[in-house]
Amino acid sequence: MMILCLMFFVAATGGAAAESDGYTWGPVRFQASVTLSQPLDIGRDAAALLYPADAALGQTDIEITLALASPRMKATLEMNDVDLFAYLKTTFMGLGGPPQKSVTRTFLDNAVTGERHHHTIPRPSAVEVYCVPLSDGGSLMVGFTFREGFDPAAAEALMDAVASSMTEIQKP
Repeated sequence: MMILCLMFFVAATGGAAAESDGYTWGPVRFQASVTLSQPLDIGRDAAALLYPADAALGQTDIEITLALASPRMKATLEMNDVDLFAYLKTTFMGLGGPPQKSVTRTFLDNAVTGERHHHTIPRPSAVEVYCVPLSDGGSLMVGFTFREGFDPAAAEALMDAVASSMTEIQKP
């Protein structure tokens, strides 16, 4: 009976389930509707989480990109919030053109307006990117990239799960 239940679970979920403790990177923790890789370092104060979890960068259905702009970095760059967002989305997401549309999601109990783009390099994909203000005065860029043809409902479910469950980790 136990084997039959396990077989049903695997068939129903495709073998994937979100990590029960969620994902932690930098100053935040969040849940996801699919099982992602653990955060992979992709540069200074930046990480990517991938789906499928065992996929290589650039060979995924989903990539979540996180990039931290600490209060010190923001002071050093001497950028306003609009310029900082432009810098982060260009540097970490490769986005330079105007968005297709503005989108709003709730992160850390705040409505944050981001952008939706269609990306063609390195392959066609849909991208949503946000610059989330943090309680210490820093900012967190959160970017979602979905390969072209990925189920839009599943993409929405993942973005909603990440955004609505995100919490800041208070450092002692």
